[in-house]
Amino acid sequence: MTASRADLVAALRRDLPAEHSLHLDLGSCSLECRTSESSLRDELARYFSSFTVAPGPADIRITVHEGAAPDWGLSYVEKAPDPGKTRIKEEYLDIEGGRVVRKRLTGMVFVFGQGENACVGPCAANANQVVNFINNRHIEFLLNQGCLLGHASGVARDGAGLCLAGFSGMGKSTLALHLMSRGLSFVSNDRMLVER
Repeated sequence: MTASRADLVAALRRDLPAEHSLHLDLGSCSLECRTSESSLRDELARYFSSFTVAPGPADIRITVHEGAAPDWGLSYVEKAPDPGKTRIKEEYLDIEGGRVVRKRLTGMVFVFGQGENACVGPCAANANQVVNFINNRHIEFLLNQGCLLGHASGVARDGAGLCLAGFSGMGKSTLALHLMSRGLSFVSNDRMLVER
């Protein structure tokens, strides 16, 4: 099957309408997340409570569809495991206007690109993956604005920050915790975005 991101997202929105809306102000952009289930919208609103705002224009639109992921007949490519890992957790396919990612363990499917994004599957049972999807769309937006992304822990004090970058298991988070015990504030234990 040859499909575009626009076609797949439109089909999901038609077949599994997402009518429960959540608007977020993420500082650098605004985001609208619509869910097909009100309970999932409420759970996301609790998680993002510091960022919820009244409805308005959005830079990023995400729809979240509870239900069986459709079989689009796509020929996915396995994503190689990260260094030190052996299990293949996901597969993907680049399509016109974006990418489709299927999580093997949960059956969740994510379609994204050009500010139009959707996920489908057992979303309520995997709300953490929906949160990660929202966060990653924000990261994508910032990267498109010229930011740089690093795998890093970060701490700050008095308006100055320190990024501790390195591979998994190298002690970044542990060092950040030690620095926090000396009065520095937590920024991140996984990813840091730096403006040029």
